[in-house]
Amino acid sequence: MTEFVAAALGGSVTVIAGGALAWLGRTWIAERLTQSIRHEYAKDLEAAKVALAEQSDVQHTRWTMKRDACLQAMRVLDGLWSNRAWVGLDSNGDPLGPDTLERQAAPDIAEVRECCNVLALTCDTGTPLQLFKACALTAANGATYVDLRNAFREELGFGEGIDFDRANAFVGHRPK
Repeated sequence: MTEFVAAALGGSVTVIAGGALAWLGRTWIAERLTQSIRHEYAKDLEAAKVALAEQSDVQHTRWTMKRDACLQAMRVLDGLWSNRAWVGLDSNGDPLGPDTLERQAAPDIAEVRECCNVLALTCDTGTPLQLFKACALTAANGATYVDLRNAFREELGFGEGIDFDRANAFVGHRPK
């Protein structure tokens, strides 16, 4: 009978120990799998964050280049237009002679060409370049100047135009 009890106890201990080992093994494997999945997820998440940051940096750099090109184009046009011989109207509607125009340094042809090139390289649409050429190379009027400003706003993502004053598109002089 003692042999039976000893065999039963031995078998029970073996079953309990085997069950405990199986439970511990399963728990350990599950924990290792969970840790491995978390680690891979963390690596993938970090890689995605880095890629997103790089993409954001590239977009910001492109936008800055485009903004600088638009501002340079406006400076060049201001120089060109302030040296034109044209008659505008003052706030009372009286003609202003060319001598009332306040001049600024006229850009040289290299600056005008550079503006064309930079606009062609940085803008997503051809509208800003076409309007710049119209303002710089033809006898364009204030309406074209306003259209150019609004095209720059759109190109830079600032929405629709806000400047629609075509009669006072170019500031030719400061009020005295």
